[in-house]
Amino acid sequence: MDIAHLKTFLEIYRLRHFGRAAEKLYISQSAASARIKLLEERLGVRLFERTPNGVTPTLAGQRFRKYAETMLTSWEQARQLICLPETFQQSLSLGCQLDIWQFWLQHRFNSLRDAMADTAFTLSTRSEPELIEQVINGSLDLALVFEPRHVPALLYEELDQLVLQLLATRGELDIGRLQEYGYILVDWGATFLFEHAQQLGETLNAAMIVNSGMMACDILQGRDGAAYLPRQLAGTAVSRFQPVAGGPEFRQTIFAVCRHDSRNAGLTRHLTKLIRTGTPESSPRPRTAGL
Repeated sequence: MDIAHLKTFLEIYRLRHFGRAAEKLYISQSAASARIKLLEERLGVRLFERTPNGVTPTLAGQRFRKYAETMLTSWEQARQLICLPETFQQSLSLGCQLDIWQFWLQHRFNSLRDAMADTAFTLSTRSEPELIEQVINGSLDLALVFEPRHVPALLYEELDQLVLQLLATRGELDIGRLQEYGYILVDWGATFLFEHAQQLGETLNAAMIVNSGMMACDILQGRDGAAYLPRQLAGTAVSRFQPVAGGPEFRQTIFAVCRHDSRNAGLTRHLTKLIRTGTPESSPRPRTAGL
């Protein structure tokens, strides 16, 4: 099955339009149609239904999507692995939620990279559902998430906790004045929202709700307000955030998630140990097939 055909299928699936997908792939619309027709002939099913406004994936097309993504990712990983310089002995794909990278992992990554100098990394940020799906289908070795969905095929390990503190852009502010000041509610996850409602539901009514701590930070760079953000942002030389008196603290757990039968099980265990303890040790070698 041609890789170009898989890319065409996924682009049409994403855009729901043959013409726009063809433009993104720099091919003609007739070429895109021919690729999909060939895929449908090989699979023996119809992948898309044409509509007046574009196309809609059939049930077979919806089922095929995750397999197409897995095949394309596996191809890219294989292509990268065989082209690795001789200084790299192995590769590892690591994904995390954007806020985990921004507030936690990026400050640790260089030391991890130094401790695993013979390992080539592929890094990405995605939503929690996307990360879990990629771990399940094998296109991602390890994911770092706040609140994983528990799936029997996956292993979960608690790595650390972010301490979330009520921070404001103006000092000497108490929680009773936040209503007039402008409070941004960050959706850190179901656990945070539940505890927030239990402790502050009647005290704080949000002027705005966002699904990312980094988004709240960006908004508060240009206007006054307050939000629950990682405690390390308070009082730094480059931060305008100050703690709000009377605001309770919350803890957001960071989990590592991988498949229990991962081909890179040794590497993922090594990486999670480094993240958790910071203890350098020699990297494990790739597992040989059949051993």
